[in-house]
Amino acid sequence: MQSVSRTFIDKVYALCDYYLEGKTKRFSRHLYDIHKLYPTITIDDTFKELTEQVREHRSHLSICPSAKEGVDAKKLIYEFLDKDFYKSDYDTITKTLISDEVTYEQAALTLREIAGKLF
Repeated sequence: MQSVSRTFIDKVYALCDYYLEGKTKRFSRHLYDIHKLYPTITIDDTFKELTEQVREHRSHLSICPSAKEGVDAKKLIYEFLDKDFYKSDYDTITKTLISDEVTYEQAALTLREIAGKLF
């Protein structure tokens, strides 16, 4: 079974990958998942090391363009958040699937904080 930390990191990179590919439909759920998982994560040196290991692993996969050498994940995250890239999908799809009242704005703010600490 994959660890929560690894799943969390994969979801962050997946949002970046889908943004680079111009895909939004049904992927905004990762924003919600990241928001909900964040309280269980401690971003310390060990976590940052795992993030780098995940990036290295994903960099060899053609479906993971955000992990390639020279790609600035933090910049990508800020860019798609500034554009509200996932907002429409979140409001029309993800919000219908969740049982609590986490807004797109709350989830986006959480991801912005994570990007600032992680990258």
